This record gives sequence, structure tokens and C-alpha cells, in this order.
Amino acid sequence: MWELFWPLRIGAALVIAEPGGHRDPGYLAGLLADERVTTVHFVPSMLDSFLDEPGLAERLPALRRVVCSGEALSPALADRCQAALPHAGLHNLYGPTEAAVDVSWHACRPGEPRVPIGAPITNTELRVLDQHGRPAPIGVPGELCIAGVQLANGYLKRPALTAERFVPDPYGPPGSRLYRTGDLARWLPDGELEYHGRLDDQVKIRGMRVEPGEIETALLGHPAVRAAAVTVLAAGAGHTLAGYVVPADPDDPPAPGALREHLARQLPAHLVPAVLHAVAELPLTSSGKLDRAALPSVPVLDTGPDESGTQFVAPATAAERAVAGVWESVLGLERVGAADDFFGAGGDSIRALKVVARLRDAGYRLELAQLFEHQTVRELAAALAEGPAADTAPAVPFDLLGSAVADAVRSRWPSAVDAYPLTALQTGMLFANELDGSGATYHDVFTLRLAGAAYRPDVLARALARAAAVHPILRTSLHVGDFDEPVQVVHAEATVTVSEVDHRAAADATAALAAFEESEKRHRFDPAAAPLLRVFLHRLPDDEQALTLSFHHAILDGWSVATLATELLRGYAGGSEPAGAAPVPAYRDFVAEELARRSSAESEGFWREVVTDAPGGRLPRLAPADGAGIGIVGAVGVLRTEVDAGVAAALGQAARTSRVPLRTVLLAAHLRATALLTGDPDVVTGVVTSSRPGTRPASGCWACSSTPSRSGYGWTGPVGRS
Repeated sequence: MWELFWPLRIGAALVIAEPGGHRDPGYLAGLLADERVTTVHFVPSMLDSFLDEPGLAERLPALRRVVCSGEALSPALADRCQAALPHAGLHNLYGPTEAAVDVSWHACRPGEPRVPIGAPITNTELRVLDQHGRPAPIGVPGELCIAGVQLANGYLKRPALTAERFVPDPYGPPGSRLYRTGDLARWLPDGELEYHGRLDDQVKIRGMRVEPGEIETALLGHPAVRAAAVTVLAAGAGHTLAGYVVPADPDDPPAPGALREHLARQLPAHLVPAVLHAVAELPLTSSGKLDRAALPSVPVLDTGPDESGTQFVAPATAAERAVAGVWESVLGLERVGAADDFFGAGGDSIRALKVVARLRDAGYRLELAQLFEHQTVRELAAALAEGPAADTAPAVPFDLLGSAVADAVRSRWPSAVDAYPLTALQTGMLFANELDGSGATYHDVFTLRLAGAAYRPDVLARALARAAAVHPILRTSLHVGDFDEPVQVVHAEATVTVSEVDHRAAADATAALAAFEESEKRHRFDPAAAPLLRVFLHRLPDDEQALTLSFHHAILDGWSVATLATELLRGYAGGSEPAGAAPVPAYRDFVAEELARRSSAESEGFWREVVTDAPGGRLPRLAPADGAGIGIVGAVGVLRTEVDAGVAAALGQAARTSRVPLRTVLLAAHLRATALLTGDPDVVTGVVTSSRPGTRPASGCWACSSTPSRSGYGWTGPVGRS
């Protein structure tokens, strides 16, 4: 707006380029020279192209100021502009259409590591609010909100969107409003703002929040990067981050390793892209803005060294090529060298399970622990053994029970196909369930919203029947006190029905689903009556649907729920299990392994060594202000906070240096904090682990009970010093 009215206020002429002329740097330079233009406004990506035109300083002596807005302005582009047009000031503006466009400004200076969006203009207030609507501290990103006289009244004929984005201003005078931009920003100590991307660009990678704009800002801080973009690419069954950079010097692109080190100093490990590509230019829309959807899925220019920044060493043997190929698939990398480190390349404990599974499918014998012991391609390949795992005796139904209990089970359920003891974790869950009384403990209810599928409950029922046939745990009942030992019984049949629920008349479908979940959670399960799963298909307004899985946690853990939901949705969409699929691992095998560990003298000796003479440290408790209730344990509070980006980056670096997963570093930090609170360097904590087999998705409660982890090492190692 100011571009139109400013010239009229001061008696200047307004020059508008011909349609499409903004794409021609030569035409623009000639127009600015002929019209003796003093102020010009660019989108940064168009400025980048314009600066390729030679001799701008000599051809444009009248130019006094260059204004940028519409996209993030990189430090490299800002420096390039100020070098090409030293007599013209460069200004970075920010603002949305909903606030008459520009609401903040920053006068650029050469050599800035990052280009802020600046301070608010006159009659404008800018607020950075956290997810609870509270002002974010200096340096902490939050949603940028705008208050002031220039706010629009709303969106034409879109009352719902208007109510969502234009909200009452809790920090302004009565009746004032606030526009929620959906942009991420943070206050700098000097009172200016720094832009960090869009909230609606957020994605999740392996369950962790990722904001591409934050990564792009960090990439633009590298002196060898002129422009940058980050997107999410499919990598097998998951997703991975890919970064695209336009080099400041096309003949000398930055090495991926150097970029990764630059990012690791500023960002948490999960925000460092697994792949980084140098490209000649970024794709633009017709308006000159980044066209993120048009970014290439393959590299345009090869940056030379491998992802670690070292010289690429090609895998030499068949085993090395097999390992490298699996890593490329699991980690979403284009190529993996023989010297590459699994965790350094972006691996973690979850992806390690996939690596083990796929190498086993390829005919190699491998245990998960070997990947932690041999972390490079060459080391792991040398440790692999070819051929199938040692044959195990076929399972005999009921053989994990004593004969008397087995006979009692068969007598009560002649059609039962198997029975075996409850695991320690299942027994504990059922005990807690009974102790609670309400039945809500360990009763989980999950709902998934569906769109674009035809409403076919009969198809879902068939998919559910197939799942129950494949996964015995869905036909299993749990019995704590019915026999001489806690037992789970696998029945030949236990029909899970699909119940239909109609919410099409609901004014608020989300609220209706939430109310349904609360009601369903009060409908307790009888553990002794299979199936311990209920499935609901909801009809919602606008032809949407939702799928609810209600189950007892003793039969399904989190991963199993994802497995089951995937199978059901694949079947609902008309898919089927691929032909020749490997058999699903049996939950009874996990029970057998637990029983063997319980009776193992070696296992008992190990854990006795861990816990013998373990201290019983007591954490300090804050007493109430009035001194009452000292020694009484009250409600437990949970404090959630985001780790500072610098600390997160240091943690990731510590993990890579120590060649361990990040979770190991976090465990060490937890033990250290506990030691400081108790005053004893020898502390014990519980770590929840999983015994899930890595060969193929399987349903059951595979998580182990918390296993004790003890420090007692005096904190002299590298993690202790971090």
C-alpha cells in the first residue's frame, strides 16, 4: 500500500514495470535508469536475479534505497546487494496483507549474520506469543501477532476463518483485536524481531516437530549460501528432511559436511537435513516467490564429498554394498560410503531396528547389538554372517504352562489354540487396573480422522477379521486369578465387530469425537473376555469419517497400534497384504524369551550386580509455604519446556562424538541431574525398553517394564564433561 500512496504524499512519480517485466533483469535495470528511480521494491528472489545484471552502480546513480519484503532476506543476498549498490540503503520489511502489508522494518548493515525483520512501524504493536497465548521471552520463538489501526476487518464472507485469525487482544485496551499471522518469530535483545518461518509449514519427522523455515534461516547464515529452501521427502515408509542451497559462488559450492557442521552448532540434531543439495537456482512461482512444491526430488548438482564432508569411499564387498544399500533406504540418503557412521548419518534406535530387519530379509544373520558395536558400513559388514538364523524347534501349544494349568485351560476352552503365562508387564497393568477401580487405567482410546474414502463399514469389518486371524493377541483373554498362575489364552475365534456411529448432525465434529472418546473410556473391559478391542467407524459432516480403536494396553503397545491401524486402513482403502509376506512374529516367543531370562543364572547374576548395594536416594521435595503437609506426597506435576537451540545442538554433537544415540546422552543428563539432587553420584533410574522383534510389524505389548540403569562411574567420561 505504501508504494502507491508515498509518492503522492511527497510529489514523486510512481513507475510501474510492464507485465512480466520483473522477470527480465536487463529490462528492469534499463527502466530504473531511464526513469531515474530513487526507490525500488523487490521480492528477495527477484532481487537475486536482478543483481546478476552487470554495472548496476554506474547505471543507477539516482537509486537511494532498495526495499525487500515478501520472503526471508538472506545475509548473503543482503551483502551482495550492498556490494553491488553501495550508494543505496537496503531495508528489509515484513507484513501480511491482513495488516495493510508492512508492519516492521530493518535497516540492513553489511556483514550481518542474520537479517531481522526489524521493529514495528508507527501505530503498530507486535507480540510474540507462545502456544498458550503468553508473551514469549526474548530469544524464544513464538507466533507473531499484530495489533494496531491497520488491521483488516476480516475475510470477506468467511466468518469462521475471521474468528480464527482475528481474535481479541488480551494485552490491549478493551475491544482491541489481534491478528494471528501464523508466522514464527522471536525478539532479539535489541528490540527487533527475527523471522523463523511458518507455523503451518511445520511437519513431524520421527515424532519431532520440524519447522523448515527455521532450518532455512540457519542455512542462510552460512557465508557460502546465497539462497536456501528445505522440504520433506518420502524415504521408504517414513520421511526425511532435504535442504537445497544456491551457492554464493557457483564454482565453489559448500560441502554438505561443512553445512551440516554449521547447522549442528545452531539447531537440534533432528533439524539437520539428512540430505543437502546444491542447486543452480530455486524454482519460483509466477509472482516471484519460492515454489516449494517444484523443488527437485533428486540433486541437481553433485556437491562432491559424501554427507560427512569427507572423501567418499565406495563399498567394496557384497556385504558392504548390502549394508550401504539398506542404510540408504532407511536413512533416506542418496549414497552411503564404507566409512560412514550410522548414527553420524542420522540413524537412531528406531531406524536401527529397520536396518536389522532388512538385512535379515536379505539373508544375513544380525543382532541389534551388533549395529551399536559396529557403527560404520565396513565394520558392520565384516561382522555379518550369511545364511538363515539357527533353526528353532517348532512351538508346541500350551508347552509354556505347567501340565496342570494347561489341562485346566483346555478343559475350560476346548477350542483354545494356545495359552501361556502373562508377562510381568501385563500382570502389572492388570493389577493397576484393578487397583484403580474405574477400569480407565491402561484403557486406551485412539481416533484417526479419515478423508476421501468411501463409507464402507463392511470392507473395514473384513480388514479387521483378517487382522484378528493374523495377530493372535487380538483373540487373547487375560486371566490373573483363574488358575494357579496368571495366564493368557489364545482363542480360535474372537470376533471384533465394527460399530457405526453417526455424527453428521453434530455442530462440532471434533467436540463430538472427544465426547465419544471420554464416554468410551468409561466403558471398561473385562480382561477375561476376548477380544479386548473395540472398533468404531464414525460418519462426520462433509463426508468425512473417523476410526476409533479402543483397547486394553495389555494387548497392544504404541507401535502395535500403529501397525494395526495401518493394516486396517490399507484394507479399508482396498489394499491387501503383499503375497509371500513373512510370517508375523508370535507374541508367545516373546513370552518364552522372558521366561528363559527369568530362569537364567547368567541374567540373574547380571542384574544382581547392577542392583546390589544400590543407593536409595531421595529427591528433595518443596514444603508448602505454611509448613503443613511435610512428608506427604501430593499430586505429581509435569513441567514441559523446550530446550534452547544451542543446548540441543550441543547434545546432538555430544551424541555424535560419543557415537551413541541422542537418547543415551539424555539418559546420562538425567542421571547426572538426579545425582546432583540426591547428593550421591551413584544413582539408579528406570529406563523403559522394547523387546519388539525387528523382522516385521507384530501386535502385542512388547515393551519391557522399566529396567534399572545405574551410573556410579564418577562422571569422568566425555558425556560427563559435556
